[in-house]
Amino acid sequence: MKNKIILFVILTIIIGPAWSQNVQQTLQDIYKEKTEWRQKAIQQNGHISSGTNNEKSLTDSNILVSATADIQSEVHAAINPLDSTNIVVSSNYVNTTGLASSVNFIYYTKNFGQSWQTSSFVTGPGVSNAVVLGGGDPNFVFTDSGKAYFTWINLWANPTNFNTLFNLYWASSLDGGNTWTRNTNDIIGSAPYSLNGTGATGAFDKEWLATDKNPSSPYYGNLYCSFLQASSVTNTEFIGVRRKTPGGVFDTVSAQVNTNNNYQFIQFSSITVDRAGGVHATFFASLDTQTYSIYTAVSNDGGLTFQPEVKISDVSLARYTTGQKEDSIIGIDSTRLYPSPYICADNTPGPYSNNLYMVWTANGTTHKLNSGNDVYYSRSTDGGTTWSTPRVLNDNTTNLTTDQYYPAITVGATGRVAIIWWDRRDDSANVKSNIYMTYSDDGGQTFAPDFKVTSMTTDFSTVGLLNGGFGIGEYNAVLTTHDYIIPVWSDGRSNTGQMNLYSAFIKAVPGQSVGLQNITSINGPLKITSVFPNPAKDILSLTYESSEAGNMELSVYDVQGKRILPLATQQIAATKGTAALNINSLASGTYLLKVMLNGTLNVREFVKVK
Repeated sequence: MKNKIILFVILTIIIGPAWSQNVQQTLQDIYKEKTEWRQKAIQQNGHISSGTNNEKSLTDSNILVSATADIQSEVHAAINPLDSTNIVVSSNYVNTTGLASSVNFIYYTKNFGQSWQTSSFVTGPGVSNAVVLGGGDPNFVFTDSGKAYFTWINLWANPTNFNTLFNLYWASSLDGGNTWTRNTNDIIGSAPYSLNGTGATGAFDKEWLATDKNPSSPYYGNLYCSFLQASSVTNTEFIGVRRKTPGGVFDTVSAQVNTNNNYQFIQFSSITVDRAGGVHATFFASLDTQTYSIYTAVSNDGGLTFQPEVKISDVSLARYTTGQKEDSIIGIDSTRLYPSPYICADNTPGPYSNNLYMVWTANGTTHKLNSGNDVYYSRSTDGGTTWSTPRVLNDNTTNLTTDQYYPAITVGATGRVAIIWWDRRDDSANVKSNIYMTYSDDGGQTFAPDFKVTSMTTDFSTVGLLNGGFGIGEYNAVLTTHDYIIPVWSDGRSNTGQMNLYSAFIKAVPGQSVGLQNITSINGPLKITSVFPNPAKDILSLTYESSEAGNMELSVYDVQGKRILPLATQQIAATKGTAALNINSLASGTYLLKVMLNGTLNVREFVKVK
């Protein structure tokens, strides 16, 4: 039944009545994006539902999933401003063990990534007999009071009457991501579509959250959600924003961000709030489907209305730009190659509090510059009125034909700007990728030399093998504390199609060398609960919890990445346990303990003393 519904939805989108060609194409693209990868994943993994056993409610607490079997992709994360040890992470996932649903798990840590827990909250539509057809797009934000908000999308159908909805939902958490509450009115936007031949009628897509954290702002405490809103009924598509005031629920009418209504294509919103309460929303659009550009617009009245948009840059990118629509990045479906624009504001009281920063993926601005894609960057020092000339941020000087793509950006409490992205400079064949990053402590004027975060590469020709070609999705995440930068990403280092979530904790104190502290597999089978003693003299011990049996590998590296001690192995069961390593031969200094189990990696820093 489930797969018949999916097929029926796709067919009715195609054969529906003639409406605005642009809106029709947008809706077809959105429904294909949100449903097709899930259906392909079910088929390629041999778990096609043939009865009612798998058509359970996604809120059914008896549904059991194996964390290591779930294919995780398209990451978002947020850090609690009141407690930097508390981080929440979510992703899209496909379960390949029988229950094939498009859902988002929520993971959280309260000990600065030493261990991660999984929330019991499940992001279904909240209807007992719902059949989820697709969805995803997780997004978080913390308020300055430590309250977390989460949004996601579900396309779902009622198998009894075939009523189908495209809904954008929200929930909140007061305990750092462990438990979540759905308001009675938990829908930000809802777009019904029909299965009787009239076709899809609308969508709310690619949402983004931001909140006003400055007590001196007139709109302090407001929560904002931006998205693409498309309707075949009104023949409109635009970037919309809905707001939630403190103690209230989201508006039911959208403020339109783009004042120009003549765009032939528009998508990919992102939103941030500056220190004065200005709400800045961005989008990617074209007036003629020949030239595409990134724009931003500001609201100075708490998200009720927006000023005319300002163009940040023209964008040259395969799929969109004339003459290179068939170009792509290995491992990225050519129909899913997006610029993924990402904006953030410095809302600290520091010297750069009026700055805005923007990153995106492109191979040029007005024309194709390099055969490989790059991470482009621009900043505004006047609240978004004007923007600097866009420039390539990644600083590789060789392998210019390789791809750098899908950046994430954040501004921390000290005004530090941190940016991460996928990068292939280390592979002349332009297939294997690593997460690279850089940061700026002078308001985005200059950046530290790029450096590699990942300790193992991902072969991107394999990333879509288990999730219908969806691969890593389009987004990564990066967070900051006073002295740390924390990238979070979906990683396919096993090169089997398995995608797991990873976080890295990188110490970057101004004036000191950058040091990789920890890498943790967020949803992997092995949790390192402690490494002791630290500092250690002769024997280094660790305690762990494992959900799988396997051969645990331990090795020691110096901070430059050179292996110092030979590989040690220990067969372990799916249980709690302890392991020990003789480090007596090491010279005094700082080292990295790498622990591998069944393709997932954990890294912990330790100090050796004599």
